[in-house]
Amino acid sequence: MIKEVPHPDRLKAPLARRAAARVLIVEDDALAAEALQMNLEDAGYGTVAPAESVQAALTSLERHAVDAALLDIHLRGELVFPVADELAARGVPFVFVTSQRRSTIPSRHRDRPVVAKPFQDQELLSGLAQALGSG
Repeated sequence: MIKEVPHPDRLKAPLARRAAARVLIVEDDALAAEALQMNLEDAGYGTVAPAESVQAALTSLERHAVDAALLDIHLRGELVFPVADELAARGVPFVFVTSQRRSTIPSRHRDRPVVAKPFQDQELLSGLAQALGSG
């Protein structure tokens, strides 16, 4: 019996996808979340569906393994800090992506990277790399 061996190029894509960090995006503005997702995917990161509320983000964390997260601070009247606390408890690095001042961040999370809105794509990617320990 002859065993079919996949072409080497077909083997590379799944390995590359597994090697990419999966990032949770927590952003209440749908267009901003979509832009973040596209930028991350273009840079080789994997993403899970963006979450637009604290509850949606916490549910996503229960359903998906993530390697990092991007967090907007204000989510339609909610503050994202319960999500930040859960990520910290799980040892998952995260970046605040916000137009807020660093002083609005609780002291327990002030050592986390902050990317100020508006930002250039490279600033976002640098902040994420810093959080992941490779920047």
